[in-house]
Amino acid sequence: GGCVGGGGQPIREGTVTPPILSPLLYNLDAKATQRYSHHNKAVNLSYAEYLEHPLSSKAMQLLHVHKRG
Repeated sequence: GGCVGGGGQPIREGTVTPPILSPLLYNLDAKATQRYSHHNKAVNLSYAEYLEHPLSSKAMQLLHVHKRG
């Protein structure tokens, strides 16, 4: 479940519908050799060399969207 491109994606007429797209994406995911971000060597290296650890202040500042009001 969930939105392929993230929440709030526009729905356009004439595009591939979720019932068609969903099984294709689940199949691709099942075949992927790297499925989880915490297993991604590049992500782990970024944390080790720059971001320190998940939810560090530097990671929060650079990777998370903050609502400005």
